[in-house]
Order: sequence, then structure tokens, then C-alpha cells
Amino acid sequence: MNRLLSLYKARGIPVKSPLCAICIDRTRGRTLQRHLTHGVAIWLCEAHHSTAFMRANGGRDFIVTLDRIWRSQGCLTRSRSRALDAHHVAVRSLGRGLSRRQVGSYAWPRLRAEAEEAFARGERVLAVIARLRERHALDHATVPSIRTMRRWFAQGRWMRFPAPGDVPSGA
Repeated sequence: MNRLLSLYKARGIPVKSPLCAICIDRTRGRTLQRHLTHGVAIWLCEAHHSTAFMRANGGRDFIVTLDRIWRSQGCLTRSRSRALDAHHVAVRSLGRGLSRRQVGSYAWPRLRAEAEEAFARGERVLAVIARLRERHALDHATVPSIRTMRRWFAQGRWMRFPAPGDVPSGA
């Protein structure tokens, strides 16, 4: 009798951390939590957690893989679908408007850039917001509201522009 595949006694798969949402039974190494928009959080291996992978082929590799996995498991919710749509819009606009200065958050451009760098690394949204608000609580200007900083995360601007060290796919 042939044994069917299962994760029950699979060898080489991490047992102390969640599996990568994309690798699943081929997960190797540690996994990191990645927060998407619309309240969606997933665990990914280091390779799939990178913005380079998330932007590859216009984001289609990332989007189609998660869409098909979630559909096959019967757990493609409205918020997950909207998060994938938002990711697609953010990546599709990659390269557009690079010369145009972004509007909003005029009083805190460096703080926003720092927050977006942390979001791009996949740090927890509320932890980033709390850390930055605490650090700047005594500054001469009023710190942006939690809602404003959550909007910075929801806009996903870091997905539209190359991260430091990333090489554009056409170069």
C-alpha cells in the first residue's frame, strides 16, 4: 500500500515555526510574518518574504500563488482577495511617477520614509507605529496620529518603489 503525503512525519520541515504559505511542505529555514493590507498576515520563508519576490513578474508570482492556494483550501476571504488586489495595484504602479514628489505627510517625510522601510522589512505595523510615536513624542511638532501612520502602511508605497539595494528588473 502506497503512503499518501502528509506533514505528520515529514523530515526537514521546521516544527517550531509556521510553514511558509507558499513553500508549504518544502519550507526550509525560519519563517517571518508579512503583513499585507486589509488586516491580512501570512508567514513566509526568507526568500518569499523579500520585496524582490513579491514584485517579480509584476507581482503575479506572489498574487497567483496565494490566490490558488487560498482557493484550493477554501479560505479565499474578501479581505484576502482585496489584499491581493491592493498588492497588484501597488506593484503595477512600480516605476510610475518616480520623478513626481509624493503628496501628504509634509511635516514628517523622514518619519514616513523610516516607517515605510520598517513596513517593507515586514515588521509588525503596530510595533513600528508605537516605537516611532514614542521616539518623537517630545518633538516640537505633533506626531502623526495612529490612523495616519496606519494609512501609510495601507497605502503600501514601499511596494511601488525599489528598496535600497534592489536592482530593477529591466536593468
